[in-house]
Amino acid sequence: MSTTQTVLVVDDHPVFREGMVGLLSAEDDLDVVASVSSHREAMRFLRTQPVDLCVIDLSLRNSNGLSLVKSISCEWPETQMVVVSMHDELLYGERAYRAGASGYLMKDQPWDIVIQGIRHVLSGRLAFSEQVGKLLFASQSSAHSGGPKLSNRELEVFELLGSGQSVRKVAVDLSVSPKTVESHIASIKRKLEIQNATELVHRATLWSASRLDRSSSADS
Repeated sequence: MSTTQTVLVVDDHPVFREGMVGLLSAEDDLDVVASVSSHREAMRFLRTQPVDLCVIDLSLRNSNGLSLVKSISCEWPETQMVVVSMHDELLYGERAYRAGASGYLMKDQPWDIVIQGIRHVLSGRLAFSEQVGKLLFASQSSAHSGGPKLSNRELEVFELLGSGQSVRKVAVDLSVSPKTVESHIASIKRKLEIQNATELVHRATLWSASRLDRSSSADS
């Protein structure tokens, strides 16, 4: 039985905000607990009732969505965030990720793509286009290209985490104990200067997606 997850919609355009609320509310496992139009209203609400997911427009009244994403990320690091905007994702997608969002979706995309992206984020994955994913991976690779390299076993663990596997499943696949996997994870985080589990999964997911893309290109 699936658990209902709570959602806050933040958008200063009344028509889109009401439309998003209606579409999300039609999903059995999503509960839109509120919709607001500004940074201040969103923060005020979250201080009384934290949510599982915030759906945030890039343009807000008297503020901007990236500023709100940063504020939420600082106060509620476990809250997932998706930016939904009409602004070009190639210009703002990476900035949204840096601010703390786990996805960037376009308002003109079909609803099934939007809801798929939202579900990806709620499950702990990323929801960026292939183009933005490449930009994120390229910048991260460049930033760490001169740093310590992962061992073969650490790279195996990193790739398996990026494919969505749990620590226990990774342990089974590699025929080692979960404690050993946790030890490898600690080493990976130290070498790549990763601060927490969420960032680890994000980085691993980008790495895995990049490898799949390169494989597909080679096969075509």
